[in-house]
Amino acid sequence: MSLNEASDERLIHALRTGRGAPFALLFDRYRTGIYNYVLRLVGRQEDAEELTQEVFLRMLRHCTSYRAEGSFRAWLWGIATNAARDRLRRRKTEQAHRNAPPDGAFADPPASATAGPKALALANERARHVRQALLRLSEDERTVVVLRHYEGLKFAEIAAMLHIPEATAKSRMRYAFEKLERMLKPLMSA
Repeated sequence: MSLNEASDERLIHALRTGRGAPFALLFDRYRTGIYNYVLRLVGRQEDAEELTQEVFLRMLRHCTSYRAEGSFRAWLWGIATNAARDRLRRRKTEQAHRNAPPDGAFADPPASATAGPKALALANERARHVRQALLRLSEDERTVVVLRHYEGLKFAEIAAMLHIPEATAKSRMRYAFEKLERMLKPLMSA
């Protein structure tokens, strides 16, 4: 079996022992997912690009701390979560809260090409409102929503990644949805 077909765990082992080209393979395998995840957390494309690189550098520095008991993906997403939180904390101290999120954050799939211009404009407007509402959630709530809704993780995985009880992850999701519903209710009646 070539390294290209190797499991994540085998690649991490090879990375620890300095054999082959596991770093490049892991980077290629996960860079898009990490980029999309941190973009949804931090809301800025330039920050997401920097954070993606930082996540993989942290992975390289801390690869000896990976334990095969959990999934590699959850471990790597945990590194990404911590890096994004660090960036958000630094941003809060450096500048005031931004009112509008950048294009691309919390991007929904594009509307159907067969949709008319009016339907497309309405879908884009609603997506913009959802992006803005997500960025108004607390960091903890937004993290759980993004991990569950956009990344498709189970609550048990989210809880393990964030080092919180599963009930706390579910509670954060519930409170986040309640807040989103209140923020977006005017749109639903429009």
